[in-house]
Amino acid sequence: MKIRYYVMALMVPFVTLLTHAAITGVSPMTTLSNMATAVSAAVADPLPLQGPGLGNLTYTSAELFKPVSMITSPAHPLDPAHSSAYESREVPATYPGRKDYGMNAGIMVNGYFLTSFAPDSGLGPDGFLLYDVSNPRQIQLVKKIYEPEARTKEFRETHSFGTARIGGKTYVVLPSINGVEFWDFTDINDIKQVKKLHCPASTAATTRT
Repeated sequence: MKIRYYVMALMVPFVTLLTHAAITGVSPMTTLSNMATAVSAAVADPLPLQGPGLGNLTYTSAELFKPVSMITSPAHPLDPAHSSAYESREVPATYPGRKDYGMNAGIMVNGYFLTSFAPDSGLGPDGFLLYDVSNPRQIQLVKKIYEPEARTKEFRETHSFGTARIGGKTYVVLPSINGVEFWDFTDINDIKQVKKLHCPASTAATTRT
């Protein structure tokens, strides 16, 4: 009887992952990877609330007008023409039923570089990437928020970000497939989705910033 109980207990997580995959189209390995990332972030040392900002380095003449660091994905690795650049391959390749992920906007928020990735098309899901860019020659990822079935499922291709400092809090605003989303970036260790503004006339194909 005990053996049967233990077998059933071991099967529950696998059945849950397979059911989730059947409903969402996301592979169990992707789900496990996202869970592992979330657990690692939870146990890691907290990040300083104020990041180091963009490093002011001295560059050689050979480095001028060339990328020194690039954010890429498995679907679009570093171009051989930029082989001397540092590569941070943190963007997922794609999401089932969507085009490849890409990026086209970035800003500094509380001393960290923020960008978002999205499938080209106006559809979600998307995600956030935050970097320590104190050494532009070797940028370091400090936080990744990618929850394609949860908080970031309604993100869409971002052409710009809105930011504001209100009441001592730092907010970032970006478009979604249904309108606009407001996020609280005051504490880099606890980034929160605080509000969604639904625009009835907006669709994935029409929402623009």
